[in-house]
Amino acid sequence: MRYFTNPLKLLIPVLLAFILSAESAKAQHLLAFTPNTVSGWQDTVYVGDTALVLGYVRNFSQTDTFGLPDILYIQGTVDTGANPVPFSVPYPQQIVIYPQDTQPIFMSFVFDSTYVGAPEFHVGNNVVVVWPIGVGPGNWNPGDSVHLNVVVLDTVSSVSDDFPDSFVRIYPVPANGPLVITSFSPQFQITWVTVRDAVGQTVYSGAPNSTINTDSWASGLYTIEAALSNGTVSWYKIMRQ
Repeated sequence: MRYFTNPLKLLIPVLLAFILSAESAKAQHLLAFTPNTVSGWQDTVYVGDTALVLGYVRNFSQTDTFGLPDILYIQGTVDTGANPVPFSVPYPQQIVIYPQDTQPIFMSFVFDSTYVGAPEFHVGNNVVVVWPIGVGPGNWNPGDSVHLNVVVLDTVSSVSDDFPDSFVRIYPVPANGPLVITSFSPQFQITWVTVRDAVGQTVYSGAPNSTINTDSWASGLYTIEAALSNGTVSWYKIMRQ
């Protein structure tokens, strides 16, 4: 008796073996953030603030250890609504990650804005993406990225000329009564002001008056968004006593 075998029954195991072997080869030299979150990240910061952020990098290799002479880099981009700006995150470069193991990575972020010479972060909303890259004999591949958001705010603490990079003056700071929000530039005037409390609720929105009454505001931190006639928007933080 002759037996006939369906060719598909032979082809399927071959294809599965090929796919699994390809995935296995892909994972041999893969470094990725895991889990896809970090701790220590702040969603709102002042210009010039520094954040020490903790992430975990995993070595997905089954057999190979990541380590010297391999070098780990943390790369990233910041998208402010224009073209994404690439940057590197400082971190200790001498690190060993055994197969299928993870290591904590402390990343330092300095939230400087463009007008002080650092192109990474802008005043306003920033969408940040970071990922690990391994360089060395193993030809390690980058893995999953971490996506973060941060709003960088100008700092306001007085009404002197200590803030030449901003068109907006806000006083008194801390606020304890009538609040003045005005432009000291004759070329650009404030067209709209929105003030939100610490939980994001709007406590004032409208064209700027000579003063804004803060008597009904609770004590705490407030965010001020000021739109200017040149089309720019600036963000500030003040305290209400």
